[in-house]
Order: sequence, then C-alpha cells, then structure tokens
Amino acid sequence: MSRSILALALLLFLAVPAMARVKSVAEELERIKTAISSERKKLEAREREQNKILAEIELIDKKVKFYSQTVAELKKQQALIKKQIQALENEIRKIKDRLESQKKLLAQRLRARYEMGEIGTMEVLFSSEQISELVLRDEYLGRVYEQDARLIREYEAGLAELDRRKSELAEKQIELEASLEAATWSLQQLDSEKDSKKTLLEKLRREKDSHLAALSELEEAAQNLEAQLKEIERQSRPELFRPGAAPPVELKKSCLPVDGRIDEKFGPRIDPHFGTKTMHKGVDITAPAGKPVRAIAAGQVVFADWFRGYGNLIIVDHNNGYYSLYAHLDRIDKRAGDQLKKGTQLGTVGETGSLKGPFLYFELRYHTEAINPELFLDPSCVLAGPAK
Repeated sequence: MSRSILALALLLFLAVPAMARVKSVAEELERIKTAISSERKKLEAREREQNKILAEIELIDKKVKFYSQTVAELKKQQALIKKQIQALENEIRKIKDRLESQKKLLAQRLRARYEMGEIGTMEVLFSSEQISELVLRDEYLGRVYEQDARLIREYEAGLAELDRRKSELAEKQIELEASLEAATWSLQQLDSEKDSKKTLLEKLRREKDSHLAALSELEEAAQNLEAQLKEIERQSRPELFRPGAAPPVELKKSCLPVDGRIDEKFGPRIDPHFGTKTMHKGVDITAPAGKPVRAIAAGQVVFADWFRGYGNLIIVDHNNGYYSLYAHLDRIDKRAGDQLKKGTQLGTVGETGSLKGPFLYFELRYHTEAINPELFLDPSCVLAGPAK
C-alpha cells in the first residue's frame, strides 16, 4: 500500500486529536470570586466610617446591593453562556455531519484506489492506443489524485475545526459551572450581610446607648436633608414660586403612593422601650419589598440618589414650593431632571438605610417645612400608573 493511501487510512480511522488543556471549574470560580471580593473591598474602603451606626447600616446596605447586582449579572452571564453553548453544540453537529459525509466519500475513493493498485493505474495509462490519449488519461488521473489530496486537506481542516470547537465548548461549560457556583457563593455573602444588618438592628433595639447614638445620627441626617432641600430651592427657577400659593390640584387628595398601610403617623412620637421623644416629619407606609412606589402628582425629580439616614431617596418638585419625598427605596427608576406624570413609578419598596425592615418613608414639604401627608392622602385607595 502506498504512503498516500496509508496516510488517508490513518486520517479516516484514527481518533480525533486530544483537546488542549482547558481551565478547571475551580480556577475559573476562584477568578470570579477574587474579582467580586476586590470590588467589595473597594466599596468597604470608600464607605467605612468609625463609630457611625448609620454609616455601618449604609455600608451593609451597599454591600447587599452590590451582591444583589452581582447575582443579577451572573444570571445574565449564564443566559449568554447557555446560548453560546447551544450555538457551539449546533456547530459541532454540523461539522460532524460534514466530516461523516467526507469520510464516506474518501473511503470509497480509498477503496477504489486500493483495488486498482499501481499496476491497475499503469494499465489505464498504457491501454491508450495513441500518445495524445495517454497524455489525456495521465492528466485525468492527476486531477483525480489532486482531488483526493484536496479532500484529505479539507478533512484534516475539519478535524482541526472540530477540535477547536470542542475546546471552546469545554471552556464555556467550565465558565457556566463556575458562574453558577459563584452565584451560589454570592447569595451566601448576601445572606451574611443581611444577617449582619439584623444583628445590628437588634442591638439598637436592645441597647440604650446604641439607640441614643442612632437617634442622634438620625437627627443629624434630618438636618442634612433640610439643608439639601434649601439647596434645591436655591437652584430652582424663581418663577415657579408664589408666596402662599395653593398646592397643585393633584396634591389635594391623592391615593397612597404604594400598596400598603400607614403604620406610623406624622408628629411627635415616643419610643415605647426607651421613652425617647422624636419628631416624625412624615409617615411610614408598611408594604412588601419590591412593591412599586409612584409619584403622587406630576412634577420633576430634583434628587434621586443615596442619602444618609434615608437610603435610596427621591425628591419630586411639584411647583409652587411643594415637594414629596420617598425614602428607603430598594431601587431607583428615575433620575434628577426627569419629568413625571401622576402615578409614574419612581422605584420599589426596600429597606435601604432603614432601621426596621422594608417600608416606604413618605414626606410632604412646603419649601422646607414638613406637612402632615395624611391631610393630602386618601388611605382607601392606591395610585395606579399614569394615564396613557
């Protein structure tokens, strides 16, 4: 058997070459965890403040948000990798089908060349009666051998392509498995941060010194909010304000901004455990985490960001000096400068910056003066989305 036939036989029947070494799940998982931990440490370095209870709450909330976003991003990544794996599996099937067809064709040609042998080839050439016919037959056989060589090259290229695609598939499967494990690990970190917050809140409820320190910081946060409102007013357009102007019609009797119930009212309140007195400048509306929070009237968002003591906070300017404030949001859906209709979703109920779990803290202000929201709210109904 000639060397070319032997080479062809080896190509047809030897196993596909072994794939290059791919990274392990453990290596990829460690890479992802290291990246996540690095970002968490940067967050801690930026936010940590010594002996500040609200700062500690804020840091925990931000780490909860960080791990929640990490899990969401990992889930997106998993969906993308699954699509890539499916595409690679389809491509591998097509390559295998093509190689199988090439293999059958090459096997037929191999069998024919083997049966003919070198003597048969000579007989084909020298059975020609004329020199011109011999030349034509030689050219024909040359083309046949050239086509066989091309088929061999294509088969070799197909094997190499199959090997590359299998390596890619193995890599993607490693990435997917590592991503799934990283998501599980991130959820564990998320639960750990939530447990840390529960422990801290329990300490505030149990220890008077911690309770008093938190109250002092909350009073400071309220003063900072007043300063923020003054700055907002200073930067607002003067033509929007008329001394003694009535509130916008939409504000006069609005449904609740979230599907819940008012459980802490406006006005002075006394802590039942420690007897401390504070002024409650808004209302607490108990509602499940994730419930949509809506604007009680048309206006413009003038603040949408984290605020110490209030967590994720949105302030809406309703003109004529009237503002509504929505605090402790889990998610902020609007940005400063956005124009709103009555009922526009601002975000969702959460517990960012909260000392008692998920709820919506809601305030109404005339300039910087707090107004009793219950004079404007109808607790028997809940705002729906804006009219189309």
